[in-house]
Amino acid sequence: MVTEAEIKQIAGDVADQAVSNLKPKKMDLPGDKKPDSPDGKVLDEDGQAVVCKCETLKPMKEWLAESAQQGEQCKECIMRPIGEYYIGALDEAKAEKQIKDLSEAWETQDLLTIGESMDRIKNEVGEHLRKRLTTFDCLAQTYKPEVVVDEK
Repeated sequence: MVTEAEIKQIAGDVADQAVSNLKPKKMDLPGDKKPDSPDGKVLDEDGQAVVCKCETLKPMKEWLAESAQQGEQCKECIMRPIGEYYIGALDEAKAEKQIKDLSEAWETQDLLTIGESMDRIKNEVGEHLRKRLTTFDCLAQTYKPEVVVDEK
């Protein structure tokens, strides 16, 4: 026979497990450095260097200047997560000058100014970070949500 104390213990354990399953888990994005990467290179799951191979990848300023195509995410809406990713990656790399430049561009609220800053930053940082940011640009430029809600 199970005692009341044992039932409470089991219920507490189940509740703890359920809560831990709800906590967000870190998602590895293409371009994120793997802990076991030799020489700090960015590797995919097969151990190959991650580099965007899209023939359609454009500089961010050029991409932002284009109107969104049917089925594409609104560029104004997607810029916040892109900017946050850039800031996070630059912060990890301790690229203070680039963080300041991007923050100043962001304050203008002009997408083309922000895009120009992002393009310039990729030319100023090391190869590892440039590849990481370029890979994220590729993801952003090719992202097509299943349903696009136009509330304008």
